[in-house]
Amino acid sequence: MTEPRQHHILPAFYLAGFTDTGGKDGTLHVFDYARKRSYTSKPEKVARERDFYRIYKPGIEQYIIEKDVWARLEGDISPVLRRVSETDMASPKELGILLSLAAMVYVRGRRGLERAYLGVDEQMRAGLQDGTLTAEAWEEVRELHRLAGEEDPAATQITYEEARRRLQEEAWSPIAPRDYVLRHIGELHSIVLDSLMPDSRKGHIWSLAVANPDAGEFVTSDAPLSWGTALPWEPGYKKVERLDNLDFGESIDNPNLIVAFPLNKKLALLTRSFDRNLEQRYFTYEATARVVAWVNTRTQLASLGTLYSASEDFGLLGRGNRIGRRIDHFAHWDHLRRGAGLP
Repeated sequence: MTEPRQHHILPAFYLAGFTDTGGKDGTLHVFDYARKRSYTSKPEKVARERDFYRIYKPGIEQYIIEKDVWARLEGDISPVLRRVSETDMASPKELGILLSLAAMVYVRGRRGLERAYLGVDEQMRAGLQDGTLTAEAWEEVRELHRLAGEEDPAATQITYEEARRRLQEEAWSPIAPRDYVLRHIGELHSIVLDSLMPDSRKGHIWSLAVANPDAGEFVTSDAPLSWGTALPWEPGYKKVERLDNLDFGESIDNPNLIVAFPLNKKLALLTRSFDRNLEQRYFTYEATARVVAWVNTRTQLASLGTLYSASEDFGLLGRGNRIGRRIDHFAHWDHLRRGAGLP
């Protein structure tokens, strides 16, 4: 059996763009505010988790997701990101490849995998209801759960007839086995990419925001693709209330959303309202300190608790859209947590 490995939840070549040197020899500042700690590390040593994409079914290469899906995409994307980073410009074709990076980073992380589980769970539920998920397929589901060593056999090792009965008589839903979900990673990447492509962003275009020398630096996170119509203190903000409501409780298919994805410490992709008077649909613009802080705030709000940056401090927006600093922002959070008696 192949020895278990550490898998990159975020690709190292992408994280390297947020280091001081822009290369693998630089270090990242890591802010794990969920655990109230910070440290520095190399891009290739952070955002990893053991066996995150491992396949357990006999006869299938255990790490085929990384070796086939991710390795192929990284090979296509990495040189394009490097070229765009060097020139601060992106052609329409390069934009499509960078959006593929955004979709890949989303799908290969925890939020994307959670979304995949929800989707496959629903497919299994519908299949049990109408019989398209056969008894033979259900036996495979049971075996995949067993091979993965997943707990709660009372929910995963029941018979086909019992599963269909529970679905009809109880508030019950099947649990998708890990291997089942990972088979859909490629499909999910295509779905997210289609939602990001310019033709899907009706009324909006993608722009390459270039931070000017005095604007500070973009940061990234464990879930850096973010979208929403408003920040928490602005009218129209939608709070996340259910697991299937992704970032800011809104569907990425909504054409009115503003979508943001930081590419490195100097560049970020943003959607902007389409101006019919402009001849260019794809263009760059100079990002001020307010734009950088605005993108950083969206990145922080959409994260699962961890930020990565080139420097120890960076700009964020606060109530009233005032620019503040990371150090002051998290000090304020700690004060509020202590006042509420939280750990």
